[in-house]
Formats: sequence, C-alpha cells, structure tokens
Amino acid sequence: MRRLRLVLGTELSAKNKIQAIGSLAVPVLRYSYGIVNLHQEELQKLDRKTRKLLTIHGQRHPKADVDRLYVPRKQGGRGLMQLEAAHVVEITKLVEYGTHTCLGQCMKRKMSQCCGIKQYTQRSYKK
Repeated sequence: MRRLRLVLGTELSAKNKIQAIGSLAVPVLRYSYGIVNLHQEELQKLDRKTRKLLTIHGQRHPKADVDRLYVPRKQGGRGLMQLEAAHVVEITKLVEYGTHTCLGQCMKRKMSQCCGIKQYTQRSYKK
C-alpha cells in the first residue's frame, strides 16, 4: 500500500498513475502469491482499499462503476489490474510450472509418483 500511496501522491496524469500502479505496486503482491497463502477475502479487501485510495486522491468518483476500473483501456476502461484475477493467473502458472517440472523429474527417475506439488496446490488453493 505504501507504493500505491507514493504513486497517487505524484502529479502524473490519471493514465500514467494507473500504469505506474500496475508496474510498481501490483508486482510486489504478485511475487508473493505462491509463497504467502492469501484468501479471496483478503484480496477483495486490498482491492477495496485500492479503490478507496483512488477516491481519496481524486482519481475515481465515489459512485463510479467498479467494473470499468478493471476493464482494459482499449475497451474503454481504466486498465487497473484486479488482484483476484492476478492471483488466479499466478497460481495457475505456478501449478503448470510445478507439474511440468515434476513430470520431467519423474520421467528421468522412472517413478510414477515422485512429488506431490499438484496435490498440494489443489488442496491449498481450492475455491
């Protein structure tokens, strides 16, 4: 949240602020998604806090449509990345990478069940 406040305190245009948030604040959270077990409620709380800070700093109207904030700019939205969607993408990529790596190791060792990353991620990140 500190990086978000720093970006919102600058004199950038609205477009550049959203881009700065996407390139400075969101990657800090995305990096920790596979390590720190964040629940959906926590991600929703962070999204609400982000929208609240945008409203306080005059970048969003209090009664503006929430969905338009997360629609890409080319489609008429603001282009902010939704933390819940980013979480799903990161976990999916992590599972695919782990499964691919695990299967490669299993093929070399000729074992049928040598690691349980798929079972772990399915158990930990079930919706």
